[in-house]
Formats: sequence, structure tokens, C-alpha cells
Amino acid sequence: MSLLDTIVSLQVLESVKVAGDDYPTRPSLLVNGVATLAAAVFGSAFPTTLYFGHMAHKSFGARAGYSVLNGVTTMLICLTGVVPLVLHFVPLAVVAIIVIWFGLAMVGQAFTEVPKNHAIAVCFGLIPMLASWALELLDLGVRKGGSSLFAVADSFGEEPPIYGLIAISQGAVLTSMLWAATLAFTTDRRFFRAALWIFAGAILSFFGLIHAFQLTPQGIDTKIGWCAAPEFAISYALAAIFLVVCHFFTRRPKSIALVEMPQEVLQ
Repeated sequence: MSLLDTIVSLQVLESVKVAGDDYPTRPSLLVNGVATLAAAVFGSAFPTTLYFGHMAHKSFGARAGYSVLNGVTTMLICLTGVVPLVLHFVPLAVVAIIVIWFGLAMVGQAFTEVPKNHAIAVCFGLIPMLASWALELLDLGVRKGGSSLFAVADSFGEEPPIYGLIAISQGAVLTSMLWAATLAFTTDRRFFRAALWIFAGAILSFFGLIHAFQLTPQGIDTKIGWCAAPEFAISYALAAIFLVVCHFFTRRPKSIALVEMPQEVLQ
């Protein structure tokens, strides 16, 4: 969670920069980490992160006071134990809509603030997150039916490819970054950089940070260790080799252009 939290914080800082506010990375992450440690002292098991949806907050006119007011309000609600009372009068779906709005604003920013030819890379990067969402829906449906994915996974066959959904959803944030960056650099014909990004996928797969899992009666467990997802590691490595070959192929000297011969000579 700490690794993903750091990566998401870096993504938020990049989004903030695109929105016109360039905050320095080191103090931002440092305060974020100190807040996480302070929360842990009081028993919190969850790392803090930077505000998601900065552009949406800014469009609403929110400034530093919004963060203070939000923190004080959240603290008072939690310390007084009125969360059940609030949810009794305000359905969770109503509260969650603001988070959905921030998410939509971030997705919209991802499409509008990149070069037009990179839009396909943005779409490609959404696939792991959509797979993770689809897996959650399937898991919820199966559990509501009184069973588990462990019991019914084999019966799905290829409709849907349940094991593929599980593999892609593992480490979806990292996979999304790798896929989007690789396709963006490939579109720009910067094959060597694309190879570096896709080779990072081979390393992460090898150690189980992405794609590796164990399906147990208790649910889906992350499988971290040596050679945790060998099939994916090999596939990423082969893709990296292919892109390196493309790099050297495009860097080779151009053939000498033929000089147009006069019509008299050709005759």
C-alpha cells in the first residue's frame, strides 16, 4: 500500500502541475509521509495520500482553507461517533458522487492534456483498472450467490476469462502506467524508451508486484516472491527485445536516394 500510495502521490503532483500549480515533489511527499507516521501513532493502518482531483477542487474555488475545513470536519465526525447517524440521513451513494466527479475530472484531464496521438495510450492504460472493477463485480455477484471465486473459477471457462481478469487486476495501477507509457513512446517511435518501460514490467512480474496471484478459498492473495509470474515476465522481456530491435532498425543509415536520371539517358 505504501508503494502504491507513493506512486499515486506522484501522479497527483503531475496532475497538479498540468492544472497550473507546480508544487515541489520532495516536501510534498515528506509531509505526506510524516502525516502517515503521525496517523499510525494513533492507530491508523492506512497511509495518507495527496488530494485526488486537484483540478476539480480548483474549479470549485477551493483553496488551503478547504483542506483545513475538510480535515476538521472529518476529525469531528470520527471522534464523536456520528458516522452511523450521518449515513442514516445521507446515503453513502450521495456522498460518493463527489469522489466519482473527481475521478471523471481526472480521466477527462488525462485525455485533454496529452498530445492527440497519445489518447490511444490513455485508453490502453484504463484496461487494467477496468479489469479490476469487473473482477470486483464478479466476486461480489458470486459471494452474494453463496459461493466463491475459488469454487466457480474453472466453470467460467473463457466467458469471461476469469484468470486473465485476476492477473491483469493485480497491481493494476502499476500495469496501467507501464502499458500507457510503452504505447505512448511506441507511437512516437521512441522504441528504446518503450523497451525500458516494458522491461520494467518483466521485473515487476518476476517479483510478483504485478500479475501474480493465488486463488484460495479465502479470496485472491498477492503472490510476491522470486519468479512469481514467469509467463508474464517472459512475455514482457520478449516484447522489450522486440522494441530494442525496432530501435536499431529505425536508427540504421538511410539508403542513398536514387538520382533522377534525364529522360534522354533512360531512353
